[in-house]
Amino acid sequence: MKSQLETRNKMKSKKPEFRRQNVNRYKSFEESWRRPTGIHSKLRRGFRGKWAMPAIGYSSPRSVKGLTHNGFVPVVVSNVKNLENLGKEHAIVISSNVGMKNRIKIIEAAKSKNLKVLGVKDFDKYLQESKKLFDERKNQKGLKKTERQKLKQESEKKSEEKKTKENQKANKTETKEEKPNSGVKNGSEK
Repeated sequence: MKSQLETRNKMKSKKPEFRRQNVNRYKSFEESWRRPTGIHSKLRRGFRGKWAMPAIGYSSPRSVKGLTHNGFVPVVVSNVKNLENLGKEHAIVISSNVGMKNRIKIIEAAKSKNLKVLGVKDFDKYLQESKKLFDERKNQKGLKKTERQKLKQESEKKSEEKKTKENQKANKTETKEEKPNSGVKNGSEK
């Protein structure tokens, strides 16, 4: 298996980039491969001096297909339960939609099981940085929550003040309407 890995890595280092026909002419064309289909296409017909086209000869040996360059089988993990059935031949790839809290748990569990995590060179350093980041975010959330509560209390106070002012205005208008009527005793006096 090691010899096949080595041959695959050598082959991949020599493999050319398969570029789409006329990618050098048009900006709108992407670098990704599209098979040329034109009836006069020199690339499709395999003329000398044209770019290489994908062929079965560039493929890896079947026994090492899908492995990392070190020979590990990559496994996408989204929670700690996924680590139960993994062995030393597996390398962990943490799913992109996993949050920081669960990411820390997964890395701690992988460290205890001596599993390789792709994208993490030093477990301790990564854990320290991620915990620090997690705590900072938690503190920021707490500050935002207190700010929201203060704003809510201020808005409640303002609404109460408005209600009291409206009540006072309503009471004043009622008393003004009663005063002119209270001045007249019998209607006969002029």
